[in-house]
Amino acid sequence: LGIIGGMGPNATINFLQKLNDFTPINTEQEHIPYLLISTPEIPDRSSAILSENNILIEQIRKMLIKNVKLLENKVSHIIMICNTAHYWEEDIKKSTLTPFISIIEETCKYIEKKKYNNICILSTLATNKLGLYNKYLSKSNINFCYPNENQQKKVSDAKYLIKKNNYKCSKKLLDDVIRQLKNDGCQYFITACTELPIVLTGEHYIDPCTVVVDKINILNK
Repeated sequence: LGIIGGMGPNATINFLQKLNDFTPINTEQEHIPYLLISTPEIPDRSSAILSENNILIEQIRKMLIKNVKLLENKVSHIIMICNTAHYWEEDIKKSTLTPFISIIEETCKYIEKKKYNNICILSTLATNKLGLYNKYLSKSNINFCYPNENQQKKVSDAKYLIKKNNYKCSKKLLDDVIRQLKNDGCQYFITACTELPIVLTGEHYIDPCTVVVDKINILNK
């Protein structure tokens, strides 16, 4: 498995822990071998997209494809641990023959299989504006929504607090948002920013990184 990570490092570590914890094994030799490229120096994806900074957008595209090229001949599949970076998913797929596993697509397939409904997507503002989850969920007639403007600001602020290792303040912000959204009828929440599952756990949260570990284990059989 080839992993493009570092966006941010905490999210990547969280994914690796889940890959370790949720892979059924009897001996350590049965764990899934992987190659990780961690490039935290990649510019902020959400900021680049929202500001329509074409220079940064192209810089990020080139950096992601460079990572793919470093991995492609050494791995069977490639995964990227950042939801917003899936803005460049099609560019990545066109750049390589190595299969790319989309954490967004796999999450939406999982939701459809489980017949979940009344879902709120907790993501970066860019993922929200781009509708990266919409194209999959809309096909399945699933009711979904995003936080309102004030709630979205809190989600974004919480994400950056996690990046700074300030989990306590992040959790407090998110709990307030979740409480409001539950009152509005939301039953399930996609933690569609890979930092968020670090502080949001439980049966009502759908973590793309946990979902995709199941897919990886199926491919590994």
